Amino acid sequence: MLATFQELAKQSNKWRAISCVIGAVALIAMTQFALLGIITGRGKTIDLTSNPDTYKGKYITVHPDFLHDGYIEHITITKMKYSKETSTRVNGYSYVACQSVKNDKNGTSILYCYSVYLGKERVLSPPHSFTGIWTKMDSQTEKYFRDALEDLGISPSVKNRFYFYELDAENIGGVNSILFWVLMVIAFGLFVYAIVCVAGIYNLAYMNPIQQYLRENSSVSLSDIETDFNEAHLVESHVWIGKIWTIFMAGNKAKILVNRDLTWGYHYCGNGLNSVSQMRLYTNIQYETAYINLSESGTKEALKIYEEEQPHILTGYNLELERLYEQDFNAFLELKYNPRIKKTSSSGFSC
Repeated sequence: MLATFQELAKQSNKWRAISCVIGAVALIAMTQFALLGIITGRGKTIDLTSNPDTYKGKYITVHPDFLHDGYIEHITITKMKYSKETSTRVNGYSYVACQSVKNDKNGTSILYCYSVYLGKERVLSPPHSFTGIWTKMDSQTEKYFRDALEDLGISPSVKNRFYFYELDAENIGGVNSILFWVLMVIAFGLFVYAIVCVAGIYNLAYMNPIQQYLRENSSVSLSDIETDFNEAHLVESHVWIGKIWTIFMAGNKAKILVNRDLTWGYHYCGNGLNSVSQMRLYTNIQYETAYINLSESGTKEALKIYEEEQPHILTGYNLELERLYEQDFNAFLELKYNPRIKKTSSSGFSC
């Protein structure tokens, strides 16, 4: 029994870990692997006297002395769903940023010019300090940048240096910075869960629900459960219906139900985004349910076993039963469960 549970849990954990890693990598890739730029840049202040290419794609900080009026307005045009009209939203502006750096060799200063992209809500009062991704300008942005510098009367010279880079302080990896960090938190959570799943391959966590049941029912031993398991009906490779207990794999955990506590079972099929196929089992405690992933044919097979061996369980769904369950649970139990249980002899276990 334990070997069977362990193998099924191992397979579940393996696929969960793989899926989580794929999901986390996909989130990082979706943001253009900007996380690597953040790790390598770490928000450090750029050294403008060094080669600007060394900072490409990194998360750095700049301290421009002043910003000139936005030379590019970044907008999003959205077409209305039921008309030909469009709506325009301003996302932010690209500014010409100028920063003077003193040359230690001769005491003169060099004016470095680059671009900074900011959201429209950003306060532009000095002193300026912006952190973001250092990005190479595309050809169109470079053209606008050159034109803006020309309009400002700044021309390239020994004392004026142009860096055709833009610090994007609004977006990271092509998405809004807030969304980026939300996605990275999700990616981190997926990596952590993947580690937990890998650890689950090598421990006995799959037995936790059964161990808890044994702690709560001291008169039952693991050997009792194993004896019932060995004589149980197997349904779809992960559900075992015995005389006393029903055991099923739910993901990477082996869960246990006491057949004597079950009152009602039926097949449930959800469509659309919540597409599922389940056998739903209800206990003698209202709203205490177990959802077991089974196909319709598998559920029919399981319910037939319950009908033949557990006569106190109602099988099949109808609306009147559900209404009675919701509105008068005691009357629901009197339909079949209570009368049958009274006639059924005790199993010998205090389950």
